[in-house]
Amino acid sequence: MTLMNAERAEAISTRTWPTARGAASQSLLRAGIAFAAAGLLLVLNCDLAYANASASLSVNVVPSGSPPTANFVANFNDVHQVIDGFGGSDAFSGPLPNNVLDQMYCVNATDPGCAQAGIGLTLLRQGIDPGLSVQANALGVIARGGKVWATPWYVDPSNYGSSAQAITNWVSAQIAAGIPIHTVSTQNEPDCGCNGGVVWSTGDTAAFAGVLGPKLHSLSPRVNLSSPEVGGVYAYPNYAAAIEADPTANAQTDIFTFHQYSSPDVIPQVPADGTRRVWEDEIYDSSTWDPSIAMAVNGTSKFIYDAVATFGVNAWHYWWLMEGSMADFGNAGIIATDGVPKHYFAIGNWSRYVRPGWLRIGVSGSLSGLYGVAAFKNPSNGAFAIIAINNSGSDIQNVTFGVSGASVKGSVTPYVTSGTPIGALGSDGNLSAGSASSNVPASLPVSGGVFTSTVPYGVTTFVGQN
Repeated sequence: MTLMNAERAEAISTRTWPTARGAASQSLLRAGIAFAAAGLLLVLNCDLAYANASASLSVNVVPSGSPPTANFVANFNDVHQVIDGFGGSDAFSGPLPNNVLDQMYCVNATDPGCAQAGIGLTLLRQGIDPGLSVQANALGVIARGGKVWATPWYVDPSNYGSSAQAITNWVSAQIAAGIPIHTVSTQNEPDCGCNGGVVWSTGDTAAFAGVLGPKLHSLSPRVNLSSPEVGGVYAYPNYAAAIEADPTANAQTDIFTFHQYSSPDVIPQVPADGTRRVWEDEIYDSSTWDPSIAMAVNGTSKFIYDAVATFGVNAWHYWWLMEGSMADFGNAGIIATDGVPKHYFAIGNWSRYVRPGWLRIGVSGSLSGLYGVAAFKNPSNGAFAIIAINNSGSDIQNVTFGVSGASVKGSVTPYVTSGTPIGALGSDGNLSAGSASSNVPASLPVSGGVFTSTVPYGVTTFVGQN
């Protein structure tokens, strides 16, 4: 018997064997299937008599192929967290025009509810308070295939019961209006006094979770409860630990959440049990308006990489979907009412190609000038995306990427966000397939599981198929 690679093992394991071979052959078949399930091909070299005879079996083991040699190798077998999606908030924004909802929540113009292509966000964070968010935005996101969740602002911690009931009433009204709410957090930024000066202690938020959770869980459809969305990463471990130390609060909390402000490169610890989702819920670069690729790379793209690839969150959110004028709000929005920055396209390098249900997979390797490389796979059909962030200030040529644990079919398409003039989605350097300005072809050949590409200064997503 010879053991080889997993791809051919699947075929041999489904072979029909003559029933006349009897118990001896059936035992061998069962052993063969077990080996095949482990990703090995079985070639049986044996002499079998009929039903009650003995059988002899010789085994030759041939090691599977070594991982490809490349600057970076994505390993299909090194599986990390599932991705729930990418999103932003409409709090304080009022109704958003349909073309903006398309820009944010559509992938293709032919998708349900869409009239133009966009960056494919899938999560909308709304505010629970009169005037904070509008139902029209939520209905528009749902029509485009997204999910809606909500954050309470200005909650009074002195009366858990009435506050929990007010939140539940708001959620019930949304459900009645055709807006299923996926999740509600216990409070927005309880650590900083940002909500009318009210500061919630770690004990307050844990106790409130024990009251709010049962009310949300009893609704139909069931609504998840998340931990408070602490404003500073530094405070997240304390609030998370308080929930885990309280048996009632811990049992009611479905998702752990935090905002990425205050030393956003500091990575908080995950819940100790390691079984629940962790969402990053808000971040923006608070500097003055900067539509450049430098801000997209050194701000937003780093934030996403740190949260998703380093910490391992299941979902990531920017602050606003659309802010007011460029002059008034810095970079608080993915876009502004009067402009589209490069980071709109850079966010799309993640959200458009890494879809809900995809899995992050491990990447080995490093190269000077690249801030990081992350990889993801679709467990349903073998599609994959490798995202490279180049913050060196110039293009880097002849970077090699490999895939192990899978056989890449055909070629790989690079989608490039770079320092070209800002234009329509898909134009050169604006989530374009290849880039004429950086001499990146729209299709990259794969040989031995490896492909080579220039990585422009910016963000590039390489999309392929296993």
